Amino acid sequence: MSERYNTHIAQCRECGEEHFGNWCEEVSAALVEAQLCWSCFFWLRHVQQAGAPNQVRVEGQLYYILPDNATQVVSAKGSGGLTFHLKFLDGRAESFVTTTNLWTCGPIPEAFRDRLPDNAVFTDHKGERLVARGAIRSWEEIERYIEQRERRRK
Repeated sequence: MSERYNTHIAQCRECGEEHFGNWCEEVSAALVEAQLCWSCFFWLRHVQQAGAPNQVRVEGQLYYILPDNATQVVSAKGSGGLTFHLKFLDGRAESFVTTTNLWTCGPIPEAFRDRLPDNAVFTDHKGERLVARGAIRSWEEIERYIEQRERRRK
């Protein structure tokens, strides 16, 4: 087990607040060198990866698509292996994507939303946008919405 250090960053250069943390030596050194608190360090790493083809940002939430593996145990997949259909809005060649391995990083803090703007929407299997902005709060709601929509179409 690595030794832990109580790290004090005089002032985070991003948010301006003073921060303390109990981190391993490697993380402590990185935070001090970057002059960042842990939260800003975490989100700035995602800002640096904003162009990654597997980074998904929908309604202020950050996700990553990891490779789908048919032999992978469902419980080891992101979101429990639920199927998600996404349409990317950033002009990429493959704009419609289906995955069963979508991992969430959570809500993007307001201070980083201008640097991590939405780049996709959730859709149904035909590529139609699921719901109006802000209406979905959980994966269960997505599933219920799809079921209700399919029942109405019959």
